[in-house]
Amino acid sequence: MDNLFSREVLGILLEEINCMKWGFESSGLANSYAAEEPNLFFSSETTFLPSHRYLFKSICKKFDLNLGCTRSYVNLYPPKSGGGWHCDEGDVTILLFPQNSWLNAYGGATEFKNEKKVNYFGGRVVIFDAKLEHRAEVNKAPFNRYSIAWKTKKI
Repeated sequence: MDNLFSREVLGILLEEINCMKWGFESSGLANSYAAEEPNLFFSSETTFLPSHRYLFKSICKKFDLNLGCTRSYVNLYPPKSGGGWHCDEGDVTILLFPQNSWLNAYGGATEFKNEKKVNYFGGRVVIFDAKLEHRAEVNKAPFNRYSIAWKTKKI
């Protein structure tokens, strides 16, 4: 679903993201330097943030989802980086793409192993079975790509 949150809300999220502390991450292949495409990125835990709890509750209400959040975080993919193929813990994964200035030429889609992909679009919410193998396509933008993720359990 697109445009669930206003441009103003997304702007506030990006301001919040700019203040976050980041930890180094890697997904997919055990030796990420051996990958054809880099899959090194950064992550910041947001489970404790009231804003991210509010966003999660809003998404669940909008889609009538009976889910509990087990973890939330923001991923930061620098230019020329992407993610490796992986499945998530939990039952359902929810993603929010907060950057309104994103162009299709920048890549950065969420790709699924079944060859489907969801293009990055500012304000887009993506909800999928956590067991679906997926990855973040390489970021071709001249700036960082952010995605907000919620890992959930059915309740």
